[in-house]
Amino acid sequence: MEDAARDTLVGLGFEDLLNFHMTNEAENFGRMNVSPDDDCLGAADPVTIQEPYSEDYTILRTWALPSLLMVLENNTHRRYPQDLAEIGLAAGLDDSQNTGVAEHRTVAGALARTDASYEDAKARLQAIAEAFGTDLRTPPTTHPSFIDGRAAEIVLDGDSVGVVGEIHPKVLVDHDLELPVAAFEFRLDALE
Repeated sequence: MEDAARDTLVGLGFEDLLNFHMTNEAENFGRMNVSPDDDCLGAADPVTIQEPYSEDYTILRTWALPSLLMVLENNTHRRYPQDLAEIGLAAGLDDSQNTGVAEHRTVAGALARTDASYEDAKARLQAIAEAFGTDLRTPPTTHPSFIDGRAAEIVLDGDSVGVVGEIHPKVLVDHDLELPVAAFEFRLDALE
């Protein structure tokens, strides 16, 4: 499943990335305008590293989109457009699990270009859903990382599994990005 999803993303023009699964609260939450207590994608009690070797890596990420924005931030000297995607691990504390941690694979994509829009991200998302024979619906939603009115919930085969939209200007400024970014993230297992 993961290889097929990765092939689909690459076929849609995304550059496939592999980022660290460890990060810190500022990157995972603060710079994305999200709090662990929010009721949205990415908000979760993070798994904390007890003795981190660096202040940059103190938690396991709860979602992958912050990693993509960090790559875009570090790539401002490269030509645009930059279409980046990652399939990777996300985790959060969960007392119902015998390990106390719930892990899942997540699919994230970001389109950075002068004309990046919600419609661009949704079109790529629609192509992914069609490639896997899943029904996609995108009812409007709000998310602190996205512009109000330019974000939607990702519903695959009736299950809410993610979010798609245009990244909020505050998040762009916090990442020193001067171009619009449209993005999405959803659970990989929703394509099964």
